[in-house]
Amino acid sequence: MRFSSLAIVCQIASIFVTSKAWAILNHIDEQTKRFNCDGVYVRYNEFASRQRTRLVKSTDDRNSRAWSLVVQQLLNNKPMGEEDPSVMFRDDASAHLTYYKLDDLTKLDNYGSQSLRTDYVVAIDGSNRACAVILRRQDQAWDHSWMGEPTFQFCTIY
Repeated sequence: MRFSSLAIVCQIASIFVTSKAWAILNHIDEQTKRFNCDGVYVRYNEFASRQRTRLVKSTDDRNSRAWSLVVQQLLNNKPMGEEDPSVMFRDDASAHLTYYKLDDLTKLDNYGSQSLRTDYVVAIDGSNRACAVILRRQDQAWDHSWMGEPTFQFCTIY
């Protein structure tokens, strides 16, 4: 009896727990896609025709991970308390993604002897469609060596 009562209480409590999930949308026309990256708006002309560099790993150092692992970790670790913003376009053809750094958008903010480097990374599927944009930020020393671990953040779809 005790176990069944506990199971019922747990099941009732689970109804009131809010889920933490990002919203994933079906693809729309490429020219209407827009991403908000902490107030920087990335539109079609930024991710489609700008100079971009293909990325295989998330960083250049020994702690590098495949981009697919970075995206999976971001999808699994949405901060609690946030609403469920849309961060990715996806369909059956979006299983394999290729990642590109948008070279023209890279930003370096100087803080004395170090800088904060912000890269904008677009995920492109096999049909050459933008699926997501990810911010990668990392501190950089004056000699261009990396300091600490990079942080990653989804840009939201607006």
